[in-house]
Amino acid sequence: MLASHLESLVLCLVQKFKEADTIYIYINKGFQSKVMESTSMQEEIQQLNASCFQLESETIVLRESLRQVEETLLVARSELQEKLYKLEQSERWVSSLREKLSIAVSKGKSLIVQRWTQAVPCREI
Repeated sequence: MLASHLESLVLCLVQKFKEADTIYIYINKGFQSKVMESTSMQEEIQQLNASCFQLESETIVLRESLRQVEETLLVARSELQEKLYKLEQSERWVSSLREKLSIAVSKGKSLIVQRWTQAVPCREI
């Protein structure tokens, strides 16, 4: 009876060992799967970090380019304002000159008419 009880306990232990071994294999496969997943995610994180670093570098370069373009734009606007001011001055000068020429032509015509009218009576004599 003791032997059969001992045999029963040994069989029970063997069965428990087989179950534990099956559970261990199952857990080990899951663990290996998670390790591979973790490794893949770490590689992806490294790639994302590299991309982030590259994008940050590009952002710095683009910001500097933008700053230079803004400076160039400010200079161009300033030059344009200066040229517009000079153009307006030239237009005022031309307008003033035309007005003076018009006055001079009118005076010249009136002088010619006046001299001619003075000369005409002399011819009649």
